[in-house]
Parts: sequence; C-alpha cells; structure tokens
Amino acid sequence: MSEIFLKILNMSLVSSMLIMVLVILRPLLRKAPSSLSCALWGLVGIRLVCPFTFESFLSLIPEPEPVSKEAFAAMGAIASDAEQIHTGSVANIVSNTLASPAGASINPMQAISLVAAFIWAVGVAVMLIISLVSYLRLNKTLSASLTTDGFVFINDNIPTPFVLGIIKPKIYIPSTLGEYEKAYVIAHENAHIKRRDYLFKPLGYLILSLHWFNPLVWVAYILLCRDIEMACDERVVQFMELSERKEY
Repeated sequence: MSEIFLKILNMSLVSSMLIMVLVILRPLLRKAPSSLSCALWGLVGIRLVCPFTFESFLSLIPEPEPVSKEAFAAMGAIASDAEQIHTGSVANIVSNTLASPAGASINPMQAISLVAAFIWAVGVAVMLIISLVSYLRLNKTLSASLTTDGFVFINDNIPTPFVLGIIKPKIYIPSTLGEYEKAYVIAHENAHIKRRDYLFKPLGYLILSLHWFNPLVWVAYILLCRDIEMACDERVVQFMELSERKEY
C-alpha cells in the first residue's frame, strides 16, 4: 500500500505545479471559451492519474519522482545516524552501515510512510462512502419524480436542476420552476448531456478522492465545476439573439 501511496503522492506533487500555473494564467483566459479551460483541467486530470512523466526542455518539473523510496530510506538512515551521533556512538554508525540489514529494525521513514499510506487509504474510503451515501439518498428522493417527455423529470424535493445517470442520463428539475424558466433550464441541462459532463464530473470526483490530501486538487476540482457550467451557458447562448441572451 505504501508504494501505491508513494506513486499517488508523486503524481500529486508534479501536478500541483501545473495547477498553480493554470490558476495564475486564469485571468488571461477570461475571454477564451470556457471549454478551453475545461480541456486544460482535463490535462491536469490525466497527469493526476498517469504514473509516467515525459521529460522535455519545457517540463516544469524535470524530476519524475520528487519523493522516491530511496529518498525515504536515505532520510531514515540519516535520522538514525543523527540519533547515534547525539548519543556519542560513532562506532555503532560504522558497524550498522557495514552490517547486513537482515536483522535490522524498520526504518523510521518506512514506518511513517506506512502510517501515511493507511491514513490516505482511509481518506479515499471516506470520500467514496460519502459519494455513495449521497447517491443512494438522492436516488430515494428522485423515486417520486414525474416524467414530462421521457428524459425530463419534475421533483418537489430538489432545490436545483441537474443531470443524473451514466448510460441513459436524465434531467431533473424542481417543480418550483415556472414555464418561462423551464425552456432555458432544460437547454442548459441538455448542453451538459451533449458535452458528456455527467461522465466527466464523477470522474473528476474520483480523481479528487485519490488526491484528497492535496488542497490544490480541491481548487482544481472546484474551478473545473465552475468552468463546466460556464461552458454549458456559452453553448446554449451561442446561437441566440442578443435579447434572448439577456433573458437567459
């Protein structure tokens, strides 16, 4: 498990630089289509799950593994040696260095990595359990929905419209919407379906679950969700007249 966590940690550290670059450049991309920002976040997502680094002269971080198993072992050896120096056992340092590691005790950094890997695994499990419980509760709430034209459903207990489903996504809208608003809301949700956002957002949450310990990944996920909504709005209004855009 510690090796898996180490790979996730390295991918997270390398991707953090890319996230910071995109956040810094974000004001310069305000006039660009939001779909471009979504594509850039997609590159971040690929980097967060890809264990390989393609080095080049344009690479922001040339080191593919900022934290390696060898580094942990070296840090543990240094910590052990420092402790022995503090106690004045210089001879023990030489003997431990030359001695066979067969009967050696666990490296302190290895112990730390094992504990960190366990905490990471628990965090991933919590994230997935929260999403599963939320889905089951939402599914129970939606069981009382009424259909209008086959894939659009009206529900009394939801505050906002959304798309739900993987194979056959459906649109759910609150019953409080007026007839004038429904057309625009359904058009927006249809844009989500055409853009396959009902697949990308859960995938983004799954990646976030793997990197829950990295605050920059949370920032990337939040900005991705915002850009997805803006990209849908842009898709809906692109063929509208100016008056319709104002109404929308």
